[in-house]
Formats: sequence, C-alpha cells, structure tokens
Amino acid sequence: MKLRVASEIVYSLYRMVLQENEILFPCNRRLEDFVKNAPRKPEHLVELCEEFCRTFEDGPLDQAVAEWHAWTGYQYPEDHAVCQSRYCDDFEQWWRVPRPLVGEW
Repeated sequence: MKLRVASEIVYSLYRMVLQENEILFPCNRRLEDFVKNAPRKPEHLVELCEEFCRTFEDGPLDQAVAEWHAWTGYQYPEDHAVCQSRYCDDFEQWWRVPRPLVGEW
C-alpha cells in the first residue's frame, strides 16, 4: 500500500506540473522525463520525489508538496469538502458516471 500511495502522490504532482505548462505526455513511462524538461516547475521537485519513492520518508514528500504549493498558481477551494467530494466522485463512485478513470485522463 505504501508503494501505491507514494506512486499516486508523485504521479499527481508530476501531472499538475505538466498541466500548468500545458504539456501532454505520451505514456506513464516518460512522465518523469517530461517533467524534468518542463520549462516551469518547482526547483527540486523531481529530486525530492525520487528520494521519497526510494525511502518512503515524510521529509522529502513534505518538502516536495511545500515546493509545489509555493510554486503553483492554482487557487485551492477554501471549503475542503469540495475536494473531498470530488475525490469520492473520481475514485470511489467513478462507476456511477460513464467516463474514463481519472488516471486515464
């Protein structure tokens, strides 16, 4: 489960970097390469994510997320229930609305 959670966190951070750069990537195997080559990204994000995936320690992850928050222009909803409801829709109740899974977007 640790591996699954770690990979989902890193995958999400990387995809959000590419989203803000308006870059599409051809396959999951090349995702990290595309993030490394993105013109705009948090300075040490890839190195911190790689360390987190190697060690599963909180420090690199906390630092990577802090760098993401400081870098991004995304305005998070102030009501956390909005994010939690969306998570439920996308990952737990996805089968109710015919569409691809979030990971396939």
